[in-house]
Amino acid sequence: MTANFGSFIENNRNYHEVRLWAQGKIRELLNITCQREMSLARARLQLDINRQLEKLPEHRRKFAELAIQRIMLKLYNEPEERVRPIISVVLDAVERDEYRVVLERIYEASRSDVSAFADALSDFGLLELSMIAQQAGVRVEFLDLLESLVLNPETTEAVVHKALATNLWMLGPEFSFLASNQTLAKVIEQYTSEKFSGPRANRRPDLLLLNHPTRHYSLIEFKRPSHTIDRQDINQAEQYRDDLGSKFQPIDILVIGGQHDTRMDLNPPQNVQILSYAGLVSRARSELQWLLSELARPTQV
Repeated sequence: MTANFGSFIENNRNYHEVRLWAQGKIRELLNITCQREMSLARARLQLDINRQLEKLPEHRRKFAELAIQRIMLKLYNEPEERVRPIISVVLDAVERDEYRVVLERIYEASRSDVSAFADALSDFGLLELSMIAQQAGVRVEFLDLLESLVLNPETTEAVVHKALATNLWMLGPEFSFLASNQTLAKVIEQYTSEKFSGPRANRRPDLLLLNHPTRHYSLIEFKRPSHTIDRQDINQAEQYRDDLGSKFQPIDILVIGGQHDTRMDLNPPQNVQILSYAGLVSRARSELQWLLSELARPTQV
């Protein structure tokens, strides 16, 4: 060190040796810490990762594993809620290798003549249409299964809630961009627990609060498929909206059940939409069948 102990003599051989030794030890300890943190983070995400890896062909799983490893290494200090969607997108991209092939062709064509570029973009559009047709076909099968579920007299509110909460496309295109986050779910859980405790616990409603991109909200109340919605159900749903209105505004109401009391048709409720499970399935199936028939028609040039 210098005479006043203020700094190191950088061209000193002993200093250089200690510096190299310290760098090696620090790098070694950092690698151990990084690997441990990565292992813990991956363990928490492993169930989701395994579920998506099982969908991949055998020859693609190795590449997916390497991609996940690189992501975990780069983002090991990031919160799980940020890492999880990135891993999901990467695995989806590996699964849908057709997109990667078409995009590579687009990038190659963009460096050549305009006509080849346009052809490559057209191929991407054809791939999108085929994916839409494939998704529509799978959704038709889903509707068949859902229909058998709602026809079962033992099906409860909780069961249909679980089936529909992640399939909001059934409610119409305007619901495709809606979602329920942890905050909304926690508010509903706290509200129903406080309002329906003790002897009233068996009357606890099954509610789903959705958030619109425009800070608008939709409150869905699920009734069992064997239940007929009447005026009392509507009044109760409006009470739920009044109670939750102190936290969220404005709120639309949607009540879904087996059928509704036709006497309400003479004086329909305001700002409350009533739907039946059978009507939902029928409408969704008609839309999908129309879409499939349109996709099957030859394109007019």
